[in-house]
Formats: sequence, structure tokens, C-alpha cells
Amino acid sequence: MSPAPPPSSDASRQRVDVRGLSLAQLHQLAAQGSQRARAELEGRLRATDSGTPAPAAADDAPRQHLVDRLELIARQDEQRARIGDSPRLAGMVLIAWGLLILLGALVMPARGGGFYYLFCALGVTAVGILLMRCSRWAMALHGALLLAALLWAWRSAHGNLMTVLMQAGPLLIPSLWMAVPQVREPLE
Repeated sequence: MSPAPPPSSDASRQRVDVRGLSLAQLHQLAAQGSQRARAELEGRLRATDSGTPAPAAADDAPRQHLVDRLELIARQDEQRARIGDSPRLAGMVLIAWGLLILLGALVMPARGGGFYYLFCALGVTAVGILLMRCSRWAMALHGALLLAALLWAWRSAHGNLMTVLMQAGPLLIPSLWMAVPQVREPLE
């Protein structure tokens, strides 16, 4: 006697009526790739959003609890996505600011100036790129650049506070983003 051949993949799949399954079971089947389970799950969630009652099942209370949890998770994901846009917007503004400073910085060495503003332009642009990536390193880099700019301006201005603040302005002004919680808190 020879062993029985293994069942084919189509024959081994069972047909399951997804309408009678709970949300947890539907979610598990959808995660495994079941298109019918995904469609049923989406239909039930749409039904709860529109206010129409979902198809009745034997366990209404646990299902409602799961629906509430899924809705809460969806709202939290939406809020996280909305909050994550603030650092990206600040990053775009800082990149534009850095490019604007870079235009002036390219003229300075030709007129006998130093490379200070080139340093500021590259630093602000790097901070903008880090903000676009929602990286917490943007705060550390901007703080270090601001400290270096203030020390550089203090050395060249010979202690005149107003001149120091004017020279550090390209990094001092955009550092205000660090005080805004909507930009600072979503950084990872």
C-alpha cells in the first residue's frame, strides 16, 4: 500500500462563511490574505460608520467592543498622521531658508567675506532634511549649530551683543521651531 498523495492547495482550502465570524476572526483571516474576509471586515466597519446596523451574530457585545477598539485605533492613526505633517512642513521651510541663505553665502567669499554664511546655510538645510524625516536629531543638530554660530559671531563681533545677534540670525530665527510643541513632539 502506498501513502495517499498530499491534497492539492485548492482542495485543502475550506470554504468558510465569513458572515458568521467575529471581527477578531475576520481580522486574522484578512491578515493571512483572505480577500473575502477583508471585504467583510471593511463592510462591517463601513456599516458602523454610516450608522446602519451590521449583520447580527451570536456575540454582539464582544463584537461591538472590537469595533470600538478598531475605530479608536483608526482615529489614533489618523491623528498621528496629521501631527506628523507639522515637522515636515517646518522642514520644507528650513530647506527653503537654507537655500536662500546659500545664495547670499555664495556671494560673500567673492567680496572678501568668510564662509560663515555657507556654514549656516548648509546647517539649516541639514536640519530641514532631518525634520522632513521626523528625526529627533534635528533638535540636537540645530542646538549645536546655534551654539557654534553664537560663539563664531561673538569672536568676530568682539563682544558687541547686537552684532552677535544679527550675525547669528540665520540660525537664531529658524530655531523658533523648537519651541512649537506640534513640531517638536512628533519627532522620533
